[in-house]
Amino acid sequence: MLHEPYDRLHGILAEQGLDASVFEDTFFRKAAEARRVAAGSGSLEDYCGILSDDPEELTRLTSSLHVGYSEFFRSPLTFACLETLLLPAMIKRKSRSLDGGLRIWSAACAGGQEAYSVAMLCDELLQQDGTAPSYQVFGTDIDQAALQSARTGTYDVHALGRLTLKRTQACFSRQGESYTVVQRIRDAVDFSIFDLIADKGLCPPISIYGNFDLVFCCNVLFYYKPQVQHRIIEKITSCLAPGSCLVTGEAERELFARHHFREIFPGSAIFRPEHEGGLSS
Repeated sequence: MLHEPYDRLHGILAEQGLDASVFEDTFFRKAAEARRVAAGSGSLEDYCGILSDDPEELTRLTSSLHVGYSEFFRSPLTFACLETLLLPAMIKRKSRSLDGGLRIWSAACAGGQEAYSVAMLCDELLQQDGTAPSYQVFGTDIDQAALQSARTGTYDVHALGRLTLKRTQACFSRQGESYTVVQRIRDAVDFSIFDLIADKGLCPPISIYGNFDLVFCCNVLFYYKPQVQHRIIEKITSCLAPGSCLVTGEAERELFARHHFREIFPGSAIFRPEHEGGLSS
């Protein structure tokens, strides 16, 4: 539980429309302390004074509380399971049912790497099978700057470290040391703003009705207090289509297990609600 001067810090942020009480206490303390040191302030009390007089530092602190980090194919085991087992089974089921294409949500997508990673897998599977259903990926975040970067789809060479040469050549165009996701894949990914912790709005408005076959919610929950984690999980659960799956981060696997999800491939961080059956083909 936080006390003065953290209570004062909460009040300053509240005046800017940010409810800092949703953040896990240790994370909030570390973020505030890091900014205090960076600002050259001797104490947190002094730092609160700086925030009152310096709008730019207030913006920097606010930005530090919205952790936005992503990588292409961040978890090799997870994406291997998606590529070889899960997505082919989903596509086969969709082809038989004739109920439309795959709908995928990348929640808290940051710079778009996660959303584009799963789009690349879907694109490759469609290239192999001309009868496969279409797909649509929805990437959401609360950071407008990150979303704009994601829409551009341009990354430096260092961001492509987990990509094979074949996938890099097939999915990117190169200009110097910059690589841009090819148009056909960018066209399949919609990026929009959406607040996972807001009380209103169960699914991204751009998706219209949710009903996602696959949802990514990775490395997000541990920044928030338990009651907020529960709210996010309930919101995501309400957006899942029958037979759908959820991908989470390694550090959040136990959290979802406690919320009545079961891991369908051991160690994969891919989950399904406990009441759902096994993976069908």
